[in-house]
Amino acid sequence: RIPLIAGSFSQQVNRSSFMFSRFLLACFALSVLPLTSMAQTRSVWSDQSFPAATANSGERLITPNQARYVTLDMPALRSQLAQASAGTILDRRSATTIIALPTPAGGSADFRILEVSIMHPDLQAQFPQIRTYSGVGVDDLATTVKLDITEQGFHAMVMPPTRESWFIDPLFDGNITSYQVYEKKNFIKPHVFQLW
Repeated sequence: RIPLIAGSFSQQVNRSSFMFSRFLLACFALSVLPLTSMAQTRSVWSDQSFPAATANSGERLITPNQARYVTLDMPALRSQLAQASAGTILDRRSATTIIALPTPAGGSADFRILEVSIMHPDLQAQFPQIRTYSGVGVDDLATTVKLDITEQGFHAMVMPPTRESWFIDPLFDGNITSYQVYEKKNFIKPHVFQLW
């Protein structure tokens, strides 16, 4: 009977090991879900080549020396920003809405975002399509970002404390799909012509 007891004990150990491994797998799956969610925020942006970007008609108001060209899924971004809580710039570090923005060098950076209206509530009610946001970097809380979204498109200004500031602006006036991502040093100020 001793071997029978030993065999029964061995089966219990195997069953316990199996249950423990399933528990670990479940924990792993739950830990990956936030990463999957964050990865999905990146899908609103996609790279495009310069010839493809300039195939659209329109006037270029900003022409940096060097830029990264991307396309934006505007409805998807609006959906993400609609999840942002309202607050003040003092609340940015505790914001729970995270969005990803393309960086000039490639890749993306994640930011905690709050809706911070700069308009009087009555004026905001008259122009609900104009929204302004403020945020901080997920990996670097000292990096701040200002965003706005209007009928004219999306704009962002990212300000790291020790690196060059960078911007996201529409590639063409009135085009809400094609964008340019560029560092401040590559911005070219338009020439002002004088007639006298």
